[in-house]
Amino acid sequence: MSLNWDISKVKDWKTKKKSKRNRAVLEALIWATMGIGIRKITKKNLIKFYARLVAWEHIRGAFLYTKSGKPAYITFDELQTWIGLETNANEFSAAKLENYLMYGA
Repeated sequence: MSLNWDISKVKDWKTKKKSKRNRAVLEALIWATMGIGIRKITKKNLIKFYARLVAWEHIRGAFLYTKSGKPAYITFDELQTWIGLETNANEFSAAKLENYLMYGA
């Protein structure tokens, strides 16, 4: 199954996509939805999404890297910029994410 995404509900998405960093963050967040088990970013789930994202990045590695290969972690403000992003990723519980992060299964 392909990973599909939609940013039509993101405020000022056309302007945001003009920035190279914003485009990189968007792409990383799209892929992150699959890894962390949350398919959309909303005001209601922002803290939950960020907590899972931080856990993933600190245990499994960053979703973004600089040209020199150093990790470039996604900030809360950057995540907040993309409220409204939706994908068709599978959702799963925090327990399943924890199990995967700890044991790789």
